[in-house]
Amino acid sequence: LFAKAQTTQQRIASLIEDKQFRQAMTEGFAALFAGRYSSANSAFAKALEVRPDDPMATVAFRQSLASNKTSSLQSLLNLAARHEANEQWQNALDSYQVVLQRDPNMVAAKLGQIRSRARAQLDSELRSVLADPLALSKVGQSTKAAKLLIEANAINNKGARLKQQIADLQQGMKATEVDVRVQLNSDGLTDVSLRKAGASRISLGKFDIKKLTLKPGRYVLTGVRLGFRDVRQEIELRPQNSSVQKFSISCDEPVGVATSPRDNDQT
Repeated sequence: LFAKAQTTQQRIASLIEDKQFRQAMTEGFAALFAGRYSSANSAFAKALEVRPDDPMATVAFRQSLASNKTSSLQSLLNLAARHEANEQWQNALDSYQVVLQRDPNMVAAKLGQIRSRARAQLDSELRSVLADPLALSKVGQSTKAAKLLIEANAINNKGARLKQQIADLQQGMKATEVDVRVQLNSDGLTDVSLRKAGASRISLGKFDIKKLTLKPGRYVLTGVRLGFRDVRQEIELRPQNSSVQKFSISCDEPVGVATSPRDNDQT
């Protein structure tokens, strides 16, 4: 009687195990065919807990893992492509790098990485130059800007962002050639000199009023007068200002007579 009860119990346990296994496999395949790879992985893993050595469950689980990886990588590639379409080059580069971390041999990601890295670098340099238009008046910066303009114009299928950057850079470079009218006011006693950033100093001498025509950019005015403190003034000449830009410079603070420490100690 005992043996019969034990056999019946084993048969019931086997039926329960079989039901759990079949249910897990059914759920796994349904999720796999629907593209719900995470759910499929969980279901097949549950089936393997019931029957660890079942060959069908093992193959199904491996297939689910492979499909999940492929789907994940494709999603990242699609995301990178959207970033490229929106000219978000650094984001595209980041996405391609994530793909290559998971699959170093994926050709599409390798090509995308090369393409987006070059465009991200160009975009960064264009934004840096455009952030300070006055710096374009400097020889080194204008040379760099000209090279960037050639590189940008050579790109096919330019997006709206790049087209705008090209237009802004062209306008900025053209603006550096516009003459700016300047009037300097002084006291006729201060010896004034002028120096443009990156250029040599020009002596203007002593004057009350001096009118000049200069190119846009940053300049430094320096005033020197015997017996008075030197003065230094930084000015910016912007091409958008069509009126005469006026500045005043003069040494008007006398140099005081220094008192020795010994004199201070006397009572």
